[in-house]
Amino acid sequence: MKGILRYSTQFLALVVLLASFGCGSARFVLGEVSASPPEAKAGELVTISIPVSNAGDAEGTYALTLIVDGAVQETKDITLNAGQTQNVAFSIRKMSVGTYAIDINGKAAQFTVRSTPPPPPTDKLKEQQQLADKAKRDFYYSLAKLYDDMAEQELELARETGEKAFHAPSPAWMDYWETSLKHSRNAEAYRRQARDYRSKAKRASQ
Repeated sequence: MKGILRYSTQFLALVVLLASFGCGSARFVLGEVSASPPEAKAGELVTISIPVSNAGDAEGTYALTLIVDGAVQETKDITLNAGQTQNVAFSIRKMSVGTYAIDINGKAAQFTVRSTPPPPPTDKLKEQQQLADKAKRDFYYSLAKLYDDMAEQELELARETGEKAFHAPSPAWMDYWETSLKHSRNAEAYRRQARDYRSKAKRASQ
């Protein structure tokens, strides 16, 4: 009877030992967090993902919590078999421009939201802008021609009064000479104005 009891006790211990080898546990390992795209426009969908592996010897369930700028956004539970790896993804949109800090169970990253660029001008707006640029260019060229004509008139007056200065008796020739110099200075000022307006017209064409 004692022998039977001894063998029964040993058999039970063996069963417990074998059972203990079969009752493993899950052990989860996290990879690096990534955000796609890392730079998004305001309101654009950003996908935040992280690879999760079960490095244990049994199936298990693991909870992943996405935190953005210190605020909990979403929690997901994932169940993995022993040795299995899966990529877990979250989606988020942000309207405010700035850089956002991401945290998933202690794994950190970040993404940036840029301002949305203005839409490209339509063909109609382009046409209107081209017409406005042409009108401005034509206006500047017309002013340049006007000042060129005024400069020519002043030069002609300068030549006429200069001729009179050579033939006038003293002291009248001094008055003619000063008048001729005045017309010459006016002509040079008008030519400068004409050059300035031609430069503006060229810039308006670019």
